[in-house]
Amino acid sequence: MRVVIAGGGTGGHLLPGLALGRVLRGEHGVEILYCGAARGVEARLLPQEGVPYRLLAIRGLPRRLSPALLAFPAVLLVSLVQAWRILAAFRPHVVVGTAGYASGPVMAMARLRALPTMILEQNAVPGVTTRLLARWVDEVHVAFEATLARLPSGARAFATGNPIGKPHSPASAEVLRERWELDPKAPVLFVTGGSQGARAVNRLVLTLLQSYRGPLPFDVIWQTGELDLGWVQVEAAQIEGRVRVRPFIREMAEPYSLADLVICRAGAMTLSEITAWGLPALLIPYPYAAAGHQEWNARALERAGAALVLLELEVTPTQLRQHVDRLLGDPAERRRMAEAARALGRPEAVDVLARRVLALGGQGRDV
Repeated sequence: MRVVIAGGGTGGHLLPGLALGRVLRGEHGVEILYCGAARGVEARLLPQEGVPYRLLAIRGLPRRLSPALLAFPAVLLVSLVQAWRILAAFRPHVVVGTAGYASGPVMAMARLRALPTMILEQNAVPGVTTRLLARWVDEVHVAFEATLARLPSGARAFATGNPIGKPHSPASAEVLRERWELDPKAPVLFVTGGSQGARAVNRLVLTLLQSYRGPLPFDVIWQTGELDLGWVQVEAAQIEGRVRVRPFIREMAEPYSLADLVICRAGAMTLSEITAWGLPALLIPYPYAAAGHQEWNARALERAGAALVLLELEVTPTQLRQHVDRLLGDPAERRRMAEAARALGRPEAVDVLARRVLALGGQGRDV
């Protein structure tokens, strides 16, 4: 069986496809071809994955008048032709799109070729690509129950959860703490702005850490993103404490299995991971996300008691420190939040989705 998985642009739209592909390939022997955007993070990450892939010319639709907006129709046309040729050559039995602009041309051409299709929508507020294609594909799988009401009528949709790597500790806590050069007993704060980092979060966290006089009362694992790595490393070196800075962490199971508290954005994949791992979190949603979807994502966790939401344009370093000190000093409250997070998590989603792909493939024909 052959499956195309299309998506990318950002890690949030790429990682669910990678997680699903690993299960389909490793546990079911499915031949996978990934499709993404030449300008997306997949251009860097897919070669590291060691899997077949194709990159399209497509880019995100500019939101204001610009040369890029004027050129967009031509870029879209080129991408549609590329997608048609890829599907004709690979002859997939199923095409899966992980939402976002990088999946649009492939999903549209898959429908024209009458191939079985599935969309995975990660966010509480469905994006433009999902809204345009939802009623035309065979299945739409979303992460949140509330998202079902936001889809066009006629869509065959299910609240399945986001596919993520199955939570597992890659080694004992002692081995991991030694690997990361952490204190054997200190609580661990994990900071991440997502696969590409978040400058506002990085600046806020740096000010937080600088506010402590003397050694930090906790250890820090900090995923900064490539763009902020240099200046964060320089500033973090001046802090008295164990602050482990990385641009990108490929094996996220390590910081997740060590973390006592997470400070992060509210991208759908990050939230799917922290709920599957059962981690309490301080969420700082990106304020300019399309349709405010990150705040919608974050509020769902806050209502369940799994996280606290701190708005980027309002929170101060002093307020952040108050929350960090209170939660790291209150194991009982962290356990309560962790239980609430775990109740929301759907670590089985990747297996459910793999079975649905196999079922759709059984309905298809060898084209």
